[in-house]
Amino acid sequence: MNDRGSGGAASPGAKGAPSAEVAHLEARFLSRLEYLNTIGIALSQERDIDKLLETILVAAKNLTLADGGTLYRLVDDRLRFEIVRNDSLGISMGGTSGNPVPFYPIPLHDKDGNPNRTMIAAYAALNNRTVNIADAYTEEGFDFSGTRNFDKRTGYRSTSFLTVPMKNHEGEIIGVLQLLNAIDPQPGASSPSARRTGAWPSRSPRRRPSRSPTACSSSSSRCSSSPSSS
Repeated sequence: MNDRGSGGAASPGAKGAPSAEVAHLEARFLSRLEYLNTIGIALSQERDIDKLLETILVAAKNLTLADGGTLYRLVDDRLRFEIVRNDSLGISMGGTSGNPVPFYPIPLHDKDGNPNRTMIAAYAALNNRTVNIADAYTEEGFDFSGTRNFDKRTGYRSTSFLTVPMKNHEGEIIGVLQLLNAIDPQPGASSPSARRTGAWPSRSPRRRPSRSPTACSSSSSRCSSSPSSS
C-alpha cells in the first residue's frame, strides 16, 4: 500500500514536484526582481547624468542578456551616441569610461524634412515604437550598412537588435536604447566568445517600414559605422 503520509521523497514524475527547469526560472526571476530593486534605488539617488544613463544601459544589458548596447540622446533632431558597450569586443565608450564616442549622430530627418525611417534607432524614435530584429543580415527595410562595415573591420557578427524609445515623465521621446546580440548562455562557457548568439522573443509580427528617403544612406560620409549604428 502506498503511504502518502510517509514523508518520502516524491518521485520525478509526481504531480506538483517542481522540475529543475522551473526552479531555475523561479530563481532567475527572483534574482531579476532583486536586481531591479537595486537599480531603482541607485537611479533615485543618482544626480550625475552620465552615471545615470550608464546605469540604465548596463541594467538593460544585464536584464536582457545582451552582449552590447548603445544609448542615444535626442538632441536637435539627432540621436547622439552617449554610451556604447560591447562585452565581446571590450568596447566601453561614453559615460564614466572617459573614452569619447567617435560616431556621428543619427538624424531623424533629412535636409528636406523627410523622416529617416531606414535607420532602426531613428525609426523607433519617430514612431515611438520598439523594434525587435532577429537577424540584421536577413532583415529587409532597414539600412545596416554601418553595422556591416563595423563587422567587417572587427570580425564581429551583429545579429539581433532590440531598439526601444526612451521617454520622460511627460511622455516625450528623449532618446533611444538599443541592445545588441541576445546571448544564450552555454553551460561551462568561460568567456563571451564561448556563448551562443540568439534573438529576443517577439510577441507579434513587426511591420516593416516602407523604403522612404533616408537622412543617412550607405553612400553618405556622415553615416555612422558603429556596433549598433542602425
